[in-house]
Amino acid sequence: PIQAAQTFYETLHNWLPLPWWAIIVLSTICLRGLITLPIAVKQNRTIAKMILLSPTLKEYSDALLHSVVVRCRRAGLPVSEANRQYRLEMKQIRKELYHREGFSPTKLALLPWIQIPLWITLSLGLRNVCG
Repeated sequence: PIQAAQTFYETLHNWLPLPWWAIIVLSTICLRGLITLPIAVKQNRTIAKMILLSPTLKEYSDALLHSVVVRCRRAGLPVSEANRQYRLEMKQIRKELYHREGFSPTKLALLPWIQIPLWITLSLGLRNVCG
């Protein structure tokens, strides 16, 4: 991948009659626009979907908390057991709600996992061009 980045920079410099600083700026704008911008837009849509699901999740949480507290009091269970049951049941409800709505929290981590290797590869490719 580093050799490909180096070739990319050199090819761009050979095609365009621009100084190296302009090639670096142009390549950054192009790559961010072609690769990371669509992912960032998708990530923002995912965040918006998560924000829209928050009130529904809060309602489920409040109802579940009341239900678990009542059940545990009737059964004579300690507060720690009520907290444990609430966390487990809330995790399951959240998972089902996200699945039903087509939302995946893991998609929120996609952008950094693409940007970081891209940045490292391009930086090392640029270093090879310079030296």
